[in-house]
Amino acid sequence: MRRIGEPNPKPKPKPKPKPKPKPKLVSLTDAARELGMSREALRNWRRKGCPSTMVARRVMVDLDEVREWARGRGLAPGRQGRPSLTQRAEGIAASGAPTSSSRVDERPPRAEDSAAMLVRKEALAKARVQFWRAKTDKIRALQAIGELVSRAEAVAAHTQAVERAKAALMALPPRISATLAAEESPRKIEGALTRALVDVLRELAK
Repeated sequence: MRRIGEPNPKPKPKPKPKPKPKPKLVSLTDAARELGMSREALRNWRRKGCPSTMVARRVMVDLDEVREWARGRGLAPGRQGRPSLTQRAEGIAASGAPTSSSRVDERPPRAEDSAAMLVRKEALAKARVQFWRAKTDKIRALQAIGELVSRAEAVAAHTQAVERAKAALMALPPRISATLAAEESPRKIEGALTRALVDVLRELAK
């Protein structure tokens, strides 16, 4: 009890509430990799209400909030119960199982393996040489019988054909101009032109 004349006791200061830790936001790709699930499955969770936030036009999530949300709905992250990458790495470290690098170090390559590899490489090189040699022989045989020409010969033949067609068409007007001038019927003029063009095409086809 407080005696008369004693000053009032100072009230004890209320403890300040501890600030909530800031969420650690990660992208959907990183979250899916950590949870051992696909991005599409995580997107489906987000459509069902999984907490997320937008940061600079990117969807970010807090792994702790995602796990808590999934536990509250009886959902288990992962593909068919597969653990996440972190969990698998922790399990390997705890079991003491040797990694791939340690297995390679424990078993150096044998001389028999190196010799077999050299034999396979030599056989593959010989097969490639034989393949391209057969290709070359086939091309030379087709050239010998005239069924295959070089690019330069093909271009020269094409140019010659174009020049021949051009000369034949340019010679057509002076050859039939007198005939067309003597005709008055449009039908007869059309017939004369058609006959002249047919003759030119037959000459070019020879």
